[in-house]
Amino acid sequence: MNRLSGRLDRYSAPLVPLFAFAWRLLAALMVARILLVAWQAGRVVDADMLLPVFLQGLRFDIVLLGMALVIPILLFPLVASNRLLFPAWRALLRYYLPAVLLFAIFMECGTPSFIDQYDARPNILFVEYLDHPREVFSTLFSAYTLPLAIAAVLLAIVGTLVTRTFRTLSGRASPAGFVPALVLTPILLVACLGMIRSTLDHRPVNPSFFWSFFLLFLLFLFFLLLCSVNFLGFVCLFFFMVVGVILC
Repeated sequence: MNRLSGRLDRYSAPLVPLFAFAWRLLAALMVARILLVAWQAGRVVDADMLLPVFLQGLRFDIVLLGMALVIPILLFPLVASNRLLFPAWRALLRYYLPAVLLFAIFMECGTPSFIDQYDARPNILFVEYLDHPREVFSTLFSAYTLPLAIAAVLLAIVGTLVTRTFRTLSGRASPAGFVPALVLTPILLVACLGMIRSTLDHRPVNPSFFWSFFLLFLLFLFFLLLCSVNFLGFVCLFFFMVVGVILC
């Protein structure tokens, strides 16, 4: 059993940074949601949406996580399975993962100001107004100076920390080998697609499947704990994501 676990850990070494990215992304989004709910507590309680906000929010966080992991999973068998291309995998882990994490935090930092202005989370208007950058940035700097300063400091601190973390994790990674990569990739890819779709129903990501997702949430926490022990838990987590798709 120890030998099998050792082989799994060795073969999965290139994927360890992906797990580090996964729990950091989910944690950042959950902390942001807690702060938003605390800010809008009266409206959330009056609408009796406290529990759905967190559970359905976590569901969509997992959808976002699946979308973010698709690119490295697709490249995994090509660039992480041999020593010649492995520097490209290290570069992907070192730059892509922190960039996605910082972008998610940036969007969460901009959410309160957007809600204050439009009474909604950032949507297509967030992109459309970029057609008029001069007017947009002049308004932001005049009306939201303090939130911009706080966001800039927060992003600088988080950016420094996550960059160091993923530089260290990518430096420890080693090639997985072609056969292990070929075996793992379909499993991880199906899991990512399942996370994105979130259900086998004809309507993907359907919020009506509430209590089945509540069970998914509880089991997710259990397997997330397993993932902190060794890679076997990491494999269980992704397998569980596929099972969760069927449950939902």
